[in-house]
Amino acid sequence: SPDSRYIAFGISGVLKKLDISGGPPVKICDFSGTMVGGSWNQNDIIIFSDYNVSNGIVQVSATGGNPSQVTIPNADRQENNHILPQFLPDGRHFLYYCNSNIIENSGIYIGSLDVGFEKQNIKPLMESAWAAVYVPSENSRPGHLLFPREQSLMAQPFDDKRLKFVGPSISIQEKIGYYLNAGFFTASWNGILIFRSSGATPSQLTWFDRDGNILNKFGNKGLFGGISLSPDDQQVAVSLYSTLQSNPSPDIYLHDFSKGTDTRFTFGKIWALNPIWSPDGSRIVFGGSGGDGSNLYQKPASGIKNEELVIKSNYVKSPTGWSKDGDHFLYTVRDLKTKDDLWLHQMENGDNDKPLLNSEYNESYGCFSPNMRWIAYVSDENGIDEVFVGKISQSPDGTISPIEGKWQISREGGSEPRWRRDSKELYFRNPDGGVMAVEVAADEVFQSMKPKLLFQPPSGISILDSITLISSWDVASDGNRFLIPTPSAENSPTPFTSIINWTSLLEQ
Repeated sequence: SPDSRYIAFGISGVLKKLDISGGPPVKICDFSGTMVGGSWNQNDIIIFSDYNVSNGIVQVSATGGNPSQVTIPNADRQENNHILPQFLPDGRHFLYYCNSNIIENSGIYIGSLDVGFEKQNIKPLMESAWAAVYVPSENSRPGHLLFPREQSLMAQPFDDKRLKFVGPSISIQEKIGYYLNAGFFTASWNGILIFRSSGATPSQLTWFDRDGNILNKFGNKGLFGGISLSPDDQQVAVSLYSTLQSNPSPDIYLHDFSKGTDTRFTFGKIWALNPIWSPDGSRIVFGGSGGDGSNLYQKPASGIKNEELVIKSNYVKSPTGWSKDGDHFLYTVRDLKTKDDLWLHQMENGDNDKPLLNSEYNESYGCFSPNMRWIAYVSDENGIDEVFVGKISQSPDGTISPIEGKWQISREGGSEPRWRRDSKELYFRNPDGGVMAVEVAADEVFQSMKPKLLFQPPSGISILDSITLISSWDVASDGNRFLIPTPSAENSPTPFTSIINWTSLLEQ
């Protein structure tokens, strides 16, 4: 907050504020996706970005209320998201970053609270792959916009009243780290600059056995936006975000284990995330966020045709599991009112999608058991994410019944369940990323043993974890190997560096 008494933060779809002198956090409002940056002005208005691509930047009173729209990504300009807003000193204008499939539309923009979302300026202040930070001057001279360029931190004089640059940019620091569209730096209004030199460590797909031994690493390096093994375990589809490109976006690649080859499957028209194989290995369904929203697509695994739209709506969606007969797949929908819900899509009747679970809690990561009698899923009804199993049945015409009954599998937190192909063992990740296994009897009656920890894989950023509903691993069908991206280099902590009176660097 401008008076430094409060900190606002987003967690699990809720914006809260915390009084730094003590007391519990206070709810301000709900939101539908993942918060990626915010700013608080002197009139007690908070703006923040919601990673649900249909929402862009919203505003809300710091005293509470319902968020209202300030910006919306423009579909005609193929804009994906508006993130990392920062108020300028007048408290009415703000900077934000726009990410677009059209390179020249990606950059730093100036928005305003005084116009509707349909009238926001569509001309970028500057093209860039990263967001900026504005630092006003302590005297009558112009302030400076700080932004990365090719891993150097640049400073450029900027007049926050005329909203224009008033001088050339200069480099003030080399080797600035970044993650996605955010540079690892910030600056206070009293002359202190803090930065970190390294960015996210690229990761590589790694096979582990049940004891946690590394069998081998393979494939392209980067950050992963979803992982899915083919039904015969001969290929893996991965959504890969390269940390080496200047303006990257996630694309899907297919790795063939026998050939050792990586084949590009999607080609940058949309952010392609979370691929899921059909049970016969002929098709791949995946999530795509682009200028027309967050949708689900399918494409032949052979790559001989372009992707086709399967489900279109304004909600964030992610496919999570396909039925054994290939007629249905599960996907998670993020809704502002009911939070994360499990939905069912029937391939032959695409206009008849229905929710299987849409309570007041979050339900996600649903997957069918191979014998089609059960669905494993994640719910936070106990206050934290836990893995549950619910019973289903399928009628002769293929209709799948709503979930009946439930059994809690994890005991101290769990996510991303996977079944063994005989439906007799279930796997999940614990809150620390550890690989858990539990023996189950999943025929007519469901029974489970106590979960046990198989191993703890190396930690480090390997998944695009600012993007929600991402699959971070997969399990071979026999349950003896586990595919997890792990840092490709030693992931030692990198310190932050502070520079006092950083503006003196402008005179060198």
